[in-house]
Amino acid sequence: MNDTAYDPNPVVRALHNFVHITSSNKFDQSSEHYRASVICLGALFFSAALVLMAAIIRSIWFQPLRSKRITRHHWRMSAIFLFLASGSIVAAASIEGWAVAIKGVHGSRSELKNLLAIAEQLKSGGDFLVLGTDELWGEVDKQLPICPDIAPYIQPLNDSLTPLVQEFQQDTAAFPHDVDRMIKAFDRTDSALQFGLAAPLMLIVIACASGFLAVACNITAFMRFSHILGLGVVFVTGLVVTAEVMFSVATADLCANADVNAVELIRQVMSNETYLAAKYCATCEKPNQILAPLPPAESLMEGFVGTVYSVDNCTDLARDELAERAGTLYALMKVIEKRDNCTQLHLIWDALLHDNFCDHVVPGVAFLWIFQGLCILVLVLAIIFGHAVTVSYRHSIAFSFRARGQESAPLVGRVGHTDANVVPVNYTQSDTDANVVPIVVATGYKTLN
Repeated sequence: MNDTAYDPNPVVRALHNFVHITSSNKFDQSSEHYRASVICLGALFFSAALVLMAAIIRSIWFQPLRSKRITRHHWRMSAIFLFLASGSIVAAASIEGWAVAIKGVHGSRSELKNLLAIAEQLKSGGDFLVLGTDELWGEVDKQLPICPDIAPYIQPLNDSLTPLVQEFQQDTAAFPHDVDRMIKAFDRTDSALQFGLAAPLMLIVIACASGFLAVACNITAFMRFSHILGLGVVFVTGLVVTAEVMFSVATADLCANADVNAVELIRQVMSNETYLAAKYCATCEKPNQILAPLPPAESLMEGFVGTVYSVDNCTDLARDELAERAGTLYALMKVIEKRDNCTQLHLIWDALLHDNFCDHVVPGVAFLWIFQGLCILVLVLAIIFGHAVTVSYRHSIAFSFRARGQESAPLVGRVGHTDANVVPVNYTQSDTDANVVPIVVATGYKTLN
């Protein structure tokens, strides 16, 4: 197998050289150590994200107004900018990563459908061979009384031909089933990518929009809700990003030596017939093991036709009938063998694995989680600055009430206040200033023009 047939792209190489915790970066799906390594990497990534968010929130959020140089206006403008930046980043993720990954998934699924069509043709060929063999034995039973001299050759032929035909039918029956399993796997990948984009995108957009409106409009209660919602979004998106990281690293390890690793993976999780077919598609090494039963079966048919025309005590019509049945079966085998076009199969394999999966799906998912991870960091900072606006707004209201109280305090309880413009509420024109002893209370005075 030619290991250098596919040259991994820079994204695959970078992810393949990413830190692997408990094992080497050689792809091995059957190894518990390798699977644990990928899972630990995801857990470490998510833990690091949580620790980073907790550290930022603890150091800045709970003491947001420590610097006197930063005014409430600065906090608000920073929060608005960060909310807008977070929404822009996740939009970039949807355009770049998701589009590239989905293109690769759809392309891979299309190539698998082409492969499924070939597999279905082979399966149909196997079914027709079984049917043709049954018709041959029926014709032999019909002509045996007319051609008794062929009787000694029938049982050895049956013992040799029937197992070959049945083996070919069984091999070709398993191949379409496994290809269909691959198509369903890519369908699930498509759905996972849809969720991996749609769920974080929807939550992040809601969080950014609510946070932006809360900060811009000074709605304190809405600010608190948007900040709590934002933290929930960060947590959910962190889980999605962690899953995408594990997928990216594992698939990049596979694509680092794509042909060898893919064939070995098929050997571990699918039937032996599909493994042989995949190996043939990847390498074009003769012979094709799926079609291996056909050449000896063809030789048996050629020998049977020669026997029919060489025996005595048989009519020409009976010989022709037997030879026609055997010739039909032989021709069907030749037609099936002509579908052994390794060039076409290798092109499907190359487009499926190299062009679509390794060059589109793996980089696309990598771009997706990179953008979403960056969005998490920006959204956390936006939440921090937005909370600072909330605290600043509460402080400004409290300060305003205190300032008003201090301005009115000198008037409280002062008896004999003689300001001509301030009189009791029950003052009338008939009253005289001499009878007025003003005592300032909450609503005890009005101003006269």
